[in-house]
Amino acid sequence: MPRVLVAVGLALALGACGTVPRFTAGSQTIRVRLGRSFQVVLAANPTTGYFWQLAAPLPAVVSLSGSQYVAGPNARQLAGAGGQEVWTFRAAARGQGEIELQYARSAGPAAQSLAFAVRVG
Repeated sequence: MPRVLVAVGLALALGACGTVPRFTAGSQTIRVRLGRSFQVVLAANPTTGYFWQLAAPLPAVVSLSGSQYVAGPNARQLAGAGGQEVWTFRAAARGQGEIELQYARSAGPAAQSLAFAVRVG
């Protein structure tokens, strides 16, 4: 019986959370409620030596929960095929700021830079 209650409680909690909003390059201002998570999804190909990294410290309105590379659907058939980097953030304080990311190798200039305006209410 306790296992059933835990499973039901977990299902209700996850259902109440809803889906995590996702934003891509070219997105307008990211608007999110305090305490909610959101994701920034960017095209990436680590086989080239490039990866996404923070270009500046995060504003106080967000915190980084983590990032991961997700291989594309053709990764098994095509060597060197790209995928996506998924960055997950949490709205930590009310206000506004900007998330700055750059696509670069460990040494050398950035191949691409992106900025995402964030408003937390």
